[in-house]
Amino acid sequence: MLKTIQLSNELFNLPKDSNIFFQGFVENADNINGFGKLYTDIFTYVGHFKDNKFHGQGEIIFKNNNIEQSFKGTFINGLKNGIGLEIYSNGDYYEGSFLENKKHGNGSIYNKNKQIKIKSSWNNDIIDENYLIKIYYDNGNLKYDGNLNKDNEYHDIGKLYYDNLNNDICFDGKFNNNNIDEGDLYLKNELKIFSGKFYKNFFLKGQYIIENNLFFDGEFQINKLNKRVVSINIDHETIKNIKYSFKKGFFYLKGNKKIYKQFNKKNHLQGEYKEYYNDILVEKSYYKNNKKNGLSIKYKNGKIILKANYKRNLLFGNFEEYEFTQNNNYYLKFKAIYNKNKLISGTIYYNNNFIKYNGFFKNKYYLTGKLYYNNPSNSIKYEGEFRLNKYDGKGKSYFQNELLEYEGDFLNGCRSGEGSSYHISTGNMEYNGIWLNNEKHGMGSLYNEAGEFIYHGKWVYNNITT
Repeated sequence: MLKTIQLSNELFNLPKDSNIFFQGFVENADNINGFGKLYTDIFTYVGHFKDNKFHGQGEIIFKNNNIEQSFKGTFINGLKNGIGLEIYSNGDYYEGSFLENKKHGNGSIYNKNKQIKIKSSWNNDIIDENYLIKIYYDNGNLKYDGNLNKDNEYHDIGKLYYDNLNNDICFDGKFNNNNIDEGDLYLKNELKIFSGKFYKNFFLKGQYIIENNLFFDGEFQINKLNKRVVSINIDHETIKNIKYSFKKGFFYLKGNKKIYKQFNKKNHLQGEYKEYYNDILVEKSYYKNNKKNGLSIKYKNGKIILKANYKRNLLFGNFEEYEFTQNNNYYLKFKAIYNKNKLISGTIYYNNNFIKYNGFFKNKYYLTGKLYYNNPSNSIKYEGEFRLNKYDGKGKSYFQNELLEYEGDFLNGCRSGEGSSYHISTGNMEYNGIWLNNEKHGMGSLYNEAGEFIYHGKWVYNNITT
């Protein structure tokens, strides 16, 4: 007889204050069998029963916010078994095989628009065949194509796609527990932006690319200062606020130029620095906290053209400069000592490696030292004091035959003041007295080549006056 009766909630393990009614053919209220309808405060079931359990074909619909909203299919001893349809609160649904209330066997998950999201074989609610899985957005766009792990996370080989009109690829490579691990990252216009290794979705090691041009190839930092080197939102498949912190590697610039740099945790240059042009080394330096510190060498045609020591970006210590002549002859041009960017002393060379000047400097001008002829013997031309690279002060000049030419006072490159000149043939004194602008001017004495006294008196512009 078809009846509607109230049952004990203990029959279906429901809370004590639950209301439970059964409508169907009842022979024994303590043992429900056959087809009927069960109404509770939590769910409604329409289908077959056996010994107070759902058994056979049936449909259960939940009334609360349980993630499982309904199921329609086969039950055995109160559990979902066999083929069934399970609909969730977000509109997604699963259609496939069940075993003891769990997805088991072949089955697919669809979105609310009836577009497939996951198609696979299942084992106890876990994707069994975790390779070649396809996951879709709600609008039917492909979201992921690849492998999953036992927790249904992106894992191993796979491709991630943007949810845009062209369904552009976002990432192609390897995943590790829902994090991108190694592969190629793209912007929405399918421009590759990075290729290499990642750490929890952050750049770790690889090539950073700007508008199809390689910009950086090397390692990236992950530290307290830059926790988010690159932020990739897997849930929405968008790249947000790309931030990165370089560690070490090559920067590629226009004009076939590339630079190797190393950085500390504050993103300051630290360590080795190398600059190349057409893959030929043109500079090698060292940095500390963004400042040159240590030996710096520049090259041209494979040879050193500059060799210097730095301390906190200032020239400090030994300095060498080399040059090529028009005939491509290579020579040492300048060798010096610096102190906090100030030139202290050094040697300047002619392009045949003969010495041109050796001495001290002031504001990069000669101060006191020796100037040399570019002759076979590289003999001394002048020794003494300078001002603005001109003889100025006390000094001595020499003939190329190494005999003394003049000793005394100089002013602005000329003999001015007290001084003595000498004969080029004998080296004996020629004149001793007062000079002005390279001319005898004032009181002075004249001597012949043998050194014998000739005249003493007053001179005016190289002429004797009476």
